[in-house]
Amino acid sequence: MSTTNKMLSSYGPDYYQRWLKERVAIDLHKYYMSEKAGYDVGWDSAWFNWLIAGHRKRWLEEFDHQNNGIQIQH
Repeated sequence: MSTTNKMLSSYGPDYYQRWLKERVAIDLHKYYMSEKAGYDVGWDSAWFNWLIAGHRKRWLEEFDHQNNGIQIQH
């Protein structure tokens, strides 16, 4: 388990599980960005774009909605 994953798991299993699901969404975002660009844009670039383009905010809202309104501190 990486240092980041250890730190996130210390916040509790719900927070860690949310992070794992968000990583999958970012990986998918990276795939689409890379396909559009014609080369591998890299995870950091995809993550940064995920944040500034507002995808994370929408993803968190959908995640919270799907989890019956239970919101995790972020």
